[in-house]
Amino acid sequence: MRKFLFGITAFLLFSIAGPIPPDRETCGCPPVLPFGCTSFAVYADETLYGMNFDYPEVEIRFSIQDDNTIKVFWMEFQQGEGFGPTVGMNSEGLFASCQMLFPEREPGTKSNERDVYTWEVFVEALLGFDSVAEVDEFLSERRVIDWVVTLHDLFADVHGDAMVVEVGDQENVITRTEDDFIVMTNFPNADFADASYAEVDGVGADRYKLAYEHILDNMESFDVEKGLEVLERAVSTADYGTLVSMVFDPEKGEVYIVLDRDFTHIWKASIDGATVETYAGYDHFERERLDSQGVFASDLKHLGEGPGFPWGSLVGVLVMLAGVGTYLIARKKRAG
Repeated sequence: MRKFLFGITAFLLFSIAGPIPPDRETCGCPPVLPFGCTSFAVYADETLYGMNFDYPEVEIRFSIQDDNTIKVFWMEFQQGEGFGPTVGMNSEGLFASCQMLFPEREPGTKSNERDVYTWEVFVEALLGFDSVAEVDEFLSERRVIDWVVTLHDLFADVHGDAMVVEVGDQENVITRTEDDFIVMTNFPNADFADASYAEVDGVGADRYKLAYEHILDNMESFDVEKGLEVLERAVSTADYGTLVSMVFDPEKGEVYIVLDRDFTHIWKASIDGATVETYAGYDHFERERLDSQGVFASDLKHLGEGPGFPWGSLVGVLVMLAGVGTYLIARKKRAG
C-alpha cells in the first residue's frame, strides 16, 4: 500500500494546485471543511446510503476515478484553486463520508507512523478497501487523531456493516449501526451510543432526529425515493444551505443527485458506465461522460435547462408555410 503524503504542507499544495484527482500520491489532501452535513446508511430490502452537503455557495465537482482495479465516485467542493472530496462510494460498494464534528478539539500531533488523521482514513478506504471490515483492520493498527479541523467519518458497505469513526482520548472510538441503519450529522455519535435518538443533542441534532425518524418509519418500504425524502427533510436552509443531496445505490453502482434543494429535478450517475444523466423532472434527456476530470454542478444546471423551445425556428417555418400557401393560391388562379 502506497504511503500517504501527510501534513498541512500537503493540504496547502492541494489548495493551490488546481483540479486534480483525489489520489494518495498526488492529492495527500484533507477532503473537507463542511459547515454541516447529514449522512446515513440503511439496510432494508435495499441497501442505500445518503448524504446532504451543507456549505456556503461554492463550485461542486462530480468525478469518477478509475485506476483499473477500483472505481471511485467522488463529490468534491472547491477549496482555493483546487477541489477536495467529502463523500464518495467505490465500485465495491464501500461508502464513506467525512464531516465536521463539534465541539471542536485541539489538533493532534503525529508521534509515529501509526497515527493517521480522520480524513486520511476516509481517502484510503475509498481508494483501496471494499468493506468496513477492512477499514476496521486498517484502524486496528493505527490511532486516529484530530487534524486542524475536527472531523468524523461514516463508513458503510454492502454486507450490512456500518460505523462512525471518531477520535478518542486514548483509543479510536467506533459507533456501529443499530436498528439496521445509522445516521451521522455533526455531534459525536459516541456520546449518545446508548441513548434514544430523541435524546441526542448538539450541532446537527435536529437534522439527525428528522432523518432517523423518517428512516425508522419507512424501513419496510425504504427505497431511493424514501432516501431522497429523508434528505429533503434534513436539508439546511441557513447561510450554509444544502448544495447537494445524494442517494447511493451500491448494488447498482448508481448515485442519485439533487442540486440546491430542488428535489423535483434529479440526475443519476453510473460508476460502471462512468456517466451522469438526467433522471427525473427534465423535459429532455442529457448524458455526460464522468471521468477523473469531472463535471461541475454549474454545468449540470446548464445542461438541465436544455435548449428551450425553438421559437425562432417555429417563426421561420410559419413564414415559409405562408409563402408556400400564397404561391399555391396564385398558381391555382393562373391555372383557372
